[in-house]
Amino acid sequence: MLEKLKLERPIAFIDVETTGKRPSSARIVELSILRVQPDGSEEYKRAGVAFSRKDRQLVDGMVIFHEKEKRDLKAAYLKHCVRELENAHSAKEDARASAEVLMGQLEMYADLPRDVPGLCVFCAKGKENYVDDEGRFVWVEGEAAFSFGPHEGRLLKDIASENPGFLEWMLRRDFPPDVQDIVTNALRGEFPQAQ
Repeated sequence: MLEKLKLERPIAFIDVETTGKRPSSARIVELSILRVQPDGSEEYKRAGVAFSRKDRQLVDGMVIFHEKEKRDLKAAYLKHCVRELENAHSAKEDARASAEVLMGQLEMYADLPRDVPGLCVFCAKGKENYVDDEGRFVWVEGEAAFSFGPHEGRLLKDIASENPGFLEWMLRRDFPPDVQDIVTNALRGEFPQAQ
């Protein structure tokens, strides 16, 4: 299936069907993971397996598609697989479709890297200075700083010292889990370290 991608380790295509987009209130309805080995063999995993982004190289076919086309999985599938996507919003079918779309993208775009580390770098363009996955905090001279709101551009450690109430307010809002962890740690006097 992934003959156009050089794999040294297995790659997983993950799709999650949820009741909404807000992590604090949405629930997972269905999850499917298509794992493809370097030899091309496939395996689906069911929910119940903990997943961490730490020490992982993430390649998001939708990021590549949005960079190149600015649409959704259904349109990506039609464009790159030249057929309609059947059973859209079934996690198993969407995971398989995601793998097929990536192969179509590799065929169509000769300038895309042909290995996972290279695709990871491509997908992370513009996010190099993000501290968290969404860029609520960014690196400024090796220290975490706010990239939004009334404290935009200010260092996290300064706000933790001068206005801990703002960080407490953030903990009561619908920020992603990694942002919540950064804020919780900052209230304890522990700050992210630039890598």
